[in-house]
Amino acid sequence: MSSFQNAPINKQLSATFLLVLFISLILPGIAFIYLQHSNQKTEFSNYIEDIGKITAVTTSRLISPLQSDAINQLIGSLADVDAIGLACIYSADKNTLVSSYQRDPSHYCSELESQQARHFVDGKLLIRLPIIQSNETVGSLVLSASVEKLNQRVANNSLALLIIVLAVSLLIYQLFIRLQKSITKPILALTHITKKVSEHLNYVLPEKTLCAEEKLCAEEITILHKSFAEMVDTLREHEEDLTRSESRLQEIINNSASIISIRDLEGNFIFTNNRFNQLLNIEQDDVIGLSVENFISKEEAKLQLEKESIVIESGETVEFEEIIKLADGAHHFLSVKIPLMDIYQKTYAICSISTEITETKKQAELLKRSQKMEALGKLTGGIAHDYNNMLAIILGFAQLIESQSQDLPKIMEFTHEIMKAGNRGTRLTSRLLAFSREKLAEAKEVNISKLIQSEKNMLEKTLTARISLDISLEENIWPVWLDQDDLEDAILNICINAMHATDGAGGLSICTKNINLSSARSEEMGITAGDYAMIQISDTGFGMDEHTQSHIFDPFFTTKGEEGTGLGLSQVYGFVKRSLGAVIVESDIDIGTTFSLYFPRSKQKVADIKIPVKGLENDYHGKGSILVVDDEPALLALTTEILTLAGYETVEADSAESALQELDAETFDLLLSDVIMPGMSGYELAKIVRDKYPEMKIQLISGYDSNIPISNEDSELKKSLLSKPIGDLKLLKRIKEILS
Repeated sequence: MSSFQNAPINKQLSATFLLVLFISLILPGIAFIYLQHSNQKTEFSNYIEDIGKITAVTTSRLISPLQSDAINQLIGSLADVDAIGLACIYSADKNTLVSSYQRDPSHYCSELESQQARHFVDGKLLIRLPIIQSNETVGSLVLSASVEKLNQRVANNSLALLIIVLAVSLLIYQLFIRLQKSITKPILALTHITKKVSEHLNYVLPEKTLCAEEKLCAEEITILHKSFAEMVDTLREHEEDLTRSESRLQEIINNSASIISIRDLEGNFIFTNNRFNQLLNIEQDDVIGLSVENFISKEEAKLQLEKESIVIESGETVEFEEIIKLADGAHHFLSVKIPLMDIYQKTYAICSISTEITETKKQAELLKRSQKMEALGKLTGGIAHDYNNMLAIILGFAQLIESQSQDLPKIMEFTHEIMKAGNRGTRLTSRLLAFSREKLAEAKEVNISKLIQSEKNMLEKTLTARISLDISLEENIWPVWLDQDDLEDAILNICINAMHATDGAGGLSICTKNINLSSARSEEMGITAGDYAMIQISDTGFGMDEHTQSHIFDPFFTTKGEEGTGLGLSQVYGFVKRSLGAVIVESDIDIGTTFSLYFPRSKQKVADIKIPVKGLENDYHGKGSILVVDDEPALLALTTEILTLAGYETVEADSAESALQELDAETFDLLLSDVIMPGMSGYELAKIVRDKYPEMKIQLISGYDSNIPISNEDSELKKSLLSKPIGDLKLLKRIKEILS
């Protein structure tokens, strides 16, 4: 200390200057080193966190559904970041490790499970980030990065600063300038590049950076610059992946069969897909900024706005059905409203996805109607069987009374009335059986144009003078295969309904056409594609609303109150379906209604001239032995009496089992059996008889047998089946044909 005091003042000043300079440099240097270290720690942690966020965002697309290979490849790419020593991906329950990367095999993911979101511990930076998919946390990402190199850089800087202060204090100004150049310029350059990336998403770095020119940068800045360059490269790759993914998603949405649109909270469209634009026949640019009220009615828009209010308030998806009336008619949609949320879980827009279910609704309605008709057919068929048995007894005994009362005119008169009522009951039974869809027993080829022409006078009288009838018929109409009587009834039913639907004077037109139905059109109608003959009946009545149209073919549905039975159009529907055709109804209020009946073209040529069939002689008496089988005692007795009076030998059996016992005792020329009986049916009995007694003739009788399963061998028996009630002459004629 004394030597210093004795030293020259310049040396003291120099020493003092150097000391002051040293003190003035070391303290700021220490502060600078501390601040630099703090900043570098922050930048380092932000850098690692940015890498983690990018990894978490990419993982969110792969974790649900789980794509293990892609996740492993992604997390393995973190090996390119030197600082990251351990990375772990957990599922949402935080208990399942999905994937991991370990630079140091001695470190395990289990060491990181209880760590906080972001902090430094034991020379490592630990960061935990959530993995979010569709605004829900589906997992978490944990990164462990070593700060050893960062700490080493701080120690190196401190030592370098001490050496610089002690050795070159006189050149501090030049060192400061050089240091300034080596630090500030690269940082400013990185700042400029960062701003360029954030503002313009331009990930292209200069080919020659400042740190590459004459070694202007310190080692730490060079490392930072290189790390930044690597980060930018990674960001660019992820941005390209995101762009490709967005492009794929855009293609999927635009080519989706569903109608997809996005509207902001004010109700204005901000996006629509191609299907939306095609349906409304409008360009996307013309839709953006408009509201839903610009395209649909107020009532339809009100429903959508109500559903969207629920979505905004609850933040949950809403699903509902809606009907939208467009230029080509009403469309049924199954619509879903989905809230789109920002990172703060606030709804900023609503996505609408609507799938058209118009054809599905139509098919469901057709199926429902068919099931109704089928159920009613089974019900009426069962009733008809017993009813036909009773009618057969009534008519059969009435015919016997008539044959025995030729000299009793009063008895004959009473008998005729009984037979008239019985025949009316027979016709009623036939109409009830029309609900079933079995093959038509009376079907034949029909020229519908000639049939309508022959019915013209009758229709004019039925419609009365207040309804003008206009008929336009296709001359070369294709032949069809159907029951002519049922077709006449169907035309008459529709015409009578048209007359009742017309208040005052009106018009009704009937036309026939040849139509070829495409696959698409026939599928809509529920029939096969091909050639069809069409009958179109149009009136100028007051029309029907949608509710009435949807129920007009339902049995017992009527708009006439007590004056209507509700069976007319249901019989039309059943007849058309049995004929393998379709009936389409179009109606507008105060304009009128059009019924279009389609019948498949028959491949045979319709004969214009009916060829008479040579009949049998009027004498139906005959000889032979007949086994009569029927579970109805009165009907069994009646049939036996008719056959006995005609000269046949008969034996009665009240069941199939009794008939087999009779057959064991003697042989017969003919088995005459009912079909529906307790225990064994007529078809089952016929099979046994056919196997054991092949020379014996078989004739079956039934009031209704559509529920009886038959084999191919029984199909001929079903074709020749006699339907109850049977007149005595018809029965005797058939038996004489068989036995002769």
